Amino acid sequence: MDELHEKKTVIHDYPAGGRPVIENQYDHVVREPRSLSGGAIAALVITAVIAAALITWMIVSSQQQNRQQEMTMEHDRAMAAERSAAQQAAQQSQQPPNVVVMPQPQAQPSTVPVPVPVPMPAQPAPDAAANSQSATHIEISINQKLLDDRELSSFALNAKVENGVVTLTGEVPADTLKLRAEKLATTVKGVRSVINDITVRKE
Repeated sequence: MDELHEKKTVIHDYPAGGRPVIENQYDHVVREPRSLSGGAIAALVITAVIAAALITWMIVSSQQQNRQQEMTMEHDRAMAAERSAAQQAAQQSQQPPNVVVMPQPQAQPSTVPVPVPVPMPAQPAPDAAANSQSATHIEISINQKLLDDRELSSFALNAKVENGVVTLTGEVPADTLKLRAEKLATTVKGVRSVINDITVRKE
């Protein structure tokens, strides 16, 4: 705020009598408010909008990177489980059946020992292991399709599979996006049905 000082001098002059001249001096202070120009306000608004856009982009990018890392880790675990199951199956096929030789009493030296088969420990059914692996593959395929879709990739959606039944969860702003996610899930091989639990939150 600028201050302007104004001085005013009042002179009273009397021509006769030899009286002194009286001078009165008044100081006036005028204050003028200083405000921001239109260009400065526009620059502040633009800067705020750009900062908000950058923050939003960084948050979305971080979420996508986290989801991609989770998908990669799930895929690695599935591949490791498959290799482990294949190695166990190969080892079991190569191992000969366990036999136990029963010693015979010394009174009968002419008898020949008879091998007695020993029951093997129970192994998990191959069908159950195969179903578990296929469910993992179906989950990975569906989640990858959701990430690759240009309309759904910016939303935190997730798919869980059990016995061919897919359960979708997450939030989207429109019913059309919810239906789109369900259609994508049905295109994956091995999906028998889809339970769409995606929440629609309209802004």
